Amino acid sequence: MSFVIDQKAMDAMFLEAHSANAYTDYEVTDQELAEVWDLIKWGPTAMNNQPMRMFTVRPGAAQDALIEAAMDTNKSKVKSANLNLILAADLDFHTYLASQHPHGEGFAPVLEANAPMRQDWAISNAWLQAGYLVAGLRAHGLAVGPMLGFDFDKIKATLMPSERYLPFMVTGVGHPDVEAYYPRGPRLDASSVILPAGK
Repeated sequence: MSFVIDQKAMDAMFLEAHSANAYTDYEVTDQELAEVWDLIKWGPTAMNNQPMRMFTVRPGAAQDALIEAAMDTNKSKVKSANLNLILAADLDFHTYLASQHPHGEGFAPVLEANAPMRQDWAISNAWLQAGYLVAGLRAHGLAVGPMLGFDFDKIKATLMPSERYLPFMVTGVGHPDVEAYYPRGPRLDASSVILPAGK
């Protein structure tokens, strides 16, 4: 099946969407997150593996700890959002492979025996899923503000329930405040990024 989404959807997900820096007091529910996940989980990854985990951070002690781990320019953004998501790669993702791919049961022991390969797969595919997440949240009418600029070692020590989770990104999620957006910056044109392979 092949089709093209309409212009309104393209605008909502990409062309008119901006990264949010401030949010209203709208509370994003766990049910809304579940609906987004049920959409984006179908995005392609290597052998259908799904290593990305979303840890919810709402106002309270967890948000205070996240603010403490943020660089100064991110602190107000974290504080503004009623929901922040810490995205992490699950190093034990391979234990689910048997149910995710026809060859998963045979390949899981290979990953179990090769920790560097397993970590590389976990991180690279979790980043891929993070892109799907941003698009999926926007498709559901939510604003997002993806951020780096955190002490991820501190996040791992204070907010991750296990050593198996490697945090790599934080994003605010919600409805944008009236002052949520900075002026849009330029992007590279196609000729700068679509290049012929070869030496």
